Amino acid sequence: MEKYSFCAHTSKFIIALTTAVASAFFAVLMLTLREYVGTLLFLLIAVLFAAVSVLYGTTVTLDKAGVSRSFGPFHKKELFWNDIVEVGVVGVKIFNNNDPKHTGSRYIYFSLHPLDEAARFKLAMEWPPRKMLYMAYSKKRMQAVQFLWNRPIESYNAGDIFF
Repeated sequence: MEKYSFCAHTSKFIIALTTAVASAFFAVLMLTLREYVGTLLFLLIAVLFAAVSVLYGTTVTLDKAGVSRSFGPFHKKELFWNDIVEVGVVGVKIFNNNDPKHTGSRYIYFSLHPLDEAARFKLAMEWPPRKMLYMAYSKKRMQAVQFLWNRPIESYNAGDIFF
């Protein structure tokens, strides 16, 4: 049985986690110096970036049954291929003068509802989506999706994604 697991967005996860850990360290340092405003500020930054690291550090798993998302031992969401209506790739840098080489970060998304051009534009504007599963685009990830998804893959502002 074919099974693929990917981090939702590896580089953003690493950056956010590093920032959260560094900010927590500085919060402790400020606390030892009795700088309570600085402690609160660094603690707030640590919590914010910890949340971002959870958002982008989730593991997206693709298999014959469908797509699931988890973070460590916590299983969060699962979609079955029969329930997924649309799979697509969206580039989130939408104001690029229609230049296919400047799409910004690209993501593969899995939607339970069909999207038209206006809905895809809104999706790119309000990224990341709260009710969809998604992962960063790469050729390897796209190959895994194409292997398991036997319907057309939509794209919006994604440049040349097919091979």
